Order: sequence, then C-alpha cells, then structure tokens
Amino acid sequence: MPSTSPAPSTGPAGAIEELTRSLRATATLVTGVRPDQWTAPTPCPDWTVRELVNHLVTGNLSFVALLREQPPPDRAGDHLEADPVAAYRQAADDLITVFTQPGVFDRVYQAPPGPMPGSALLHLRIIEALVHGWDLAQATGQPLDVLPEDLAETELDLCRAQLAHTPRTGNPFGPAQPVVGDAPAIERLVAYLGRPARTDPAIEPSMYYVVQFRTTYRSLDDAVRSDPELIAAHVARSTERHQQGDLLMAGAFLDEPDSQELHTMAVTTTRAAADAYVAADPFVAAGKVAEHRIRAWANIFAAQVR
Repeated sequence: MPSTSPAPSTGPAGAIEELTRSLRATATLVTGVRPDQWTAPTPCPDWTVRELVNHLVTGNLSFVALLREQPPPDRAGDHLEADPVAAYRQAADDLITVFTQPGVFDRVYQAPPGPMPGSALLHLRIIEALVHGWDLAQATGQPLDVLPEDLAETELDLCRAQLAHTPRTGNPFGPAQPVVGDAPAIERLVAYLGRPARTDPAIEPSMYYVVQFRTTYRSLDDAVRSDPELIAAHVARSTERHQQGDLLMAGAFLDEPDSQELHTMAVTTTRAAADAYVAADPFVAAGKVAEHRIRAWANIFAAQVR
C-alpha cells in the first residue's frame, strides 16, 4: 500500500482498541483449532493451519521489531514451538504494546512495502488478522461471526481507497473475486483481496471438486455395524462443512454389491475445501480409507466461469 494511508479517524487510542479487537478475534480462532487440524490445508495453498498461524506470529514479531528498531525475526523459522496458542497470544500482546509507544503513529518507518507511518502499519496488521482469521475459520470449520463486522467494513473501505489503481499480481493480493451483495463484510473484504468467497447463489460455479473414497468396509451396513462411532463423527464433521457452505453433498454408493468394497463421494466448492475434507475426515484418520482421489468436475450449467 502507498505510504499516504490515512491515520485512524478514531485517533491512536481508538485505533489500538481496533487492533486489539482484531487480534483477539483471531486468537479465538487459533484457540479453537483441534489437535487433528494443525496439519490441515488452508485457503493459502502453501500453508497448513500451523504454518498459517506461524505466518501470523512471524508477521506480528516482525512489526514489533520494526517499531522497536530491532533486527527482524527469522521469517523462515518456526516461532510457535510447543504451544501455538500461547505463541500467538504473546506476539499479539507485544504488538499491541509496541503501538502504544509515544509518537509511533506519526513516525515513518522503512517497512517492506515501502516508507509508511505507524498509523498505516497498524491497519496492515488489522487486515492481516482479519483476512487470515477468515482463512483459519475456513480451514477449521469455525464460525466467522467472531471476526468483527465493523472492523472488516472499515478495512474494506481503506483497501478500496488504497488498491483501486494498484495492479493485482497475486503478491500479496490477487484480483477481486465476485461475492454476493449482502454477504458479511468479512467475506466482501476477503473477496476484494482475492479470496473466493460466497458468490451469488443464482450463479452456478463452473468447477466443483469431487472427493472419492475407497474404504476398507464391504458395505454401508458393514461400516455401520463395525464403527458406529466413526459414522457419527463423519456425519458430524460433514454436517459442519455443509453448514459452512463448501461441502455441497456427501454419501455412500449403494449399487456395488459385487465389489465387496464400500465407495463414498463428496462434492466440494473448491480444491482447498476438498483437501480439508480429506485431511479432517475421521475415516481417513482411523485408516479406514484404502484410497482416495480428488477430481475436478466441470459444471455444464455454469452461468459464468469463476
């Protein structure tokens, strides 16, 4: 972003309160990550959930070092150690503290995007917390309503003002994506910054992703008899993804009496959702899936190509 970003209209105290709210909201999502989800994929193709949280922590530590005129942390290092939640909370607290230094809002710093005042740097961290909070919620099936709508709306307005004439190369922001008009502000924010968010339900996506499982069970009845707890966990997890909107349908094939193998299928809206479905499925974790495939499926009824 350019170095002329406006200072927060609420003044330093109000801006620090907004930063605190954004960091604590994302902390809620970090705290909500289940033990089996740290290696799950995220909407950021190169990062697992743990790597995404490490990116957030590294970014916060880097800004702390910048504002304190200290050497930056190793950006390639793992700063989470044994307790990712504690590491995130500590880095967030340090970031909030460093923005309370006298004069930090007006001083110009040599940041990676270029010279920027402290007030603009603060907004970068709010956007980072909100957008990657959305990524984290998508990857782990957590609700989006913990991310403050008013902050997302404010940051969306700032992004529109700053990026209106900026080329979108994908680093760090891709081209704006379509989104339904009444979507929550957080979805409109991430869509503006290049994330595929909730689109108009009247517009059919041009591509879905089909997950196919070949299980170790002989039939659906065999699965129900053998592992009712896994069935219940699978249904609960699938229902969670379905309510989130990225799993359209899931079920088992019933017309393969001669195969002596139970096959299942799920249809997801994105490749990231398909990867997350596989990574978090209880049958996969329990070793009950002998083979799986993820296949891109073209929708001939698509009204537009996304």
